[in-house]
Amino acid sequence: MTAGVANRLGIGYDDCKRVNPDVVYCNTWAYGLEGPLARFGGLDPLYQASAGLEYEAGAAHTGNDPLYYRFGMCDAANAMLSVVGSLAALYHQRVTGEGQALWTSLMDGGAVYASDALLVNGEAVERPRLDQGLHGTSACYRLYETQDGWIQIAAVKESEWSAFCGVLGVPELADDARFAVADLRRQSREERGALLAPPYRQRHSKSRSDPVEQAWGVDEAPGGPHSRRAEC
Repeated sequence: MTAGVANRLGIGYDDCKRVNPDVVYCNTWAYGLEGPLARFGGLDPLYQASAGLEYEAGAAHTGNDPLYYRFGMCDAANAMLSVVGSLAALYHQRVTGEGQALWTSLMDGGAVYASDALLVNGEAVERPRLDQGLHGTSACYRLYETQDGWIQIAAVKESEWSAFCGVLGVPELADDARFAVADLRRQSREERGALLAPPYRQRHSKSRSDPVEQAWGVDEAPGGPHSRRAEC
């Protein structure tokens, strides 16, 4: 409900408190309790857009169009925030005997999914962003096309780069000075992706499993025999 509706219906916090003095009362707003947007309602895609999620999902910073998420992510995140806030308020009630009113917002739900956006002393901190093809955030943290479909590569360890190159049949890349350290590899994302894509297109998706397990060990390949792992 938008601001003022619950009070007009006679089910606002003060109305409920008169019936149950220690009530825990949670209300969800669209954009928050105060500010120029407080009186507005809305639906999930509006908060996705306002929080910058559609911009990031489409990699609009590369010149792409924004991309709408079909999943109602702001609704789901806000529900989680409401539950956590209510549980904290109920604990406070058990300890002190006091009820309270709390609120969440769907815009806050969007902020949950944009939580990798960080400001330090007012300056934005660089964060991983999708490439223009929407394949992933680095050359070894992305999707690759094979002869019979796509596979996902994901890893974070420095030590995995050499093993990954060996598994893929391009061991010379591990010794290439352009990719010698993690900072250089991050700076050469597009170049590395272009070098790694052709070997993948020559393979079947299922053929990646056993060699990967041989390179890293079965117990280091989470998710079962079809996990895919690679470099940071």
